[in-house]
Amino acid sequence: MKEREVKSILRNMKVGEPIHFSTTNTDEQIEVERVFVGLEEGWLIIYQGERKVLKNLNDAVSFLSKHWNLDLKHLLRGQYEELNEMIDLGKY
Repeated sequence: MKEREVKSILRNMKVGEPIHFSTTNTDEQIEVERVFVGLEEGWLIIYQGERKVLKNLNDAVSFLSKHWNLDLKHLLRGQYEELNEMIDLGKY
């Protein structure tokens, strides 16, 4: 299921429009961009400061499905924690 979803997302990506995938660490994300290497398509994956260009769709899918964390409760909890840290400055 997860791999089919990732494959569909990668196939429908537009060149030059990066997509971000969440990971278990809330401070890190996987950035994926569709690129062309010569006449062949590929996917530029930036994860933990490392840049990889994968030309094979199945390789990109397996990498992303291994590192992608789709835990919505975890993501929402992290976003609401940021809201709680806001400081009320009073009436402006």
